Amino acid sequence: MHLYSILAITDFSTQAEHALDRAARLAEAHQAKLRLVYFTEFATHGFLNPGGRLAQRARQLARRHDITVEAVTRPCNSIRDIVKEAGSADLLVVDE
Repeated sequence: MHLYSILAITDFSTQAEHALDRAARLAEAHQAKLRLVYFTEFATHGFLNPGGRLAQRARQLARRHDITVEAVTRPCNSIRDIVKEAGSADLLVVDE
């Protein structure tokens, strides 16, 4: 099976960061596009600008793995939003 698009969800926890790294390695192996989404169950998780942090993480992964990485800047505040984003992905990567 060849993957063309991978969606990875993060809340910037240690486990989620491991999931992002795994998603990037898979994207590199398949030359797939990687999209990153920030999502948390908690209203505030201590991040003033999660979109900026997500964009920075996207740039880091793109450089490290020589892949295309997009930070999804639209707010994903519910599972419904995540399902909508995942609709165009071949693989969804989440933490444990």
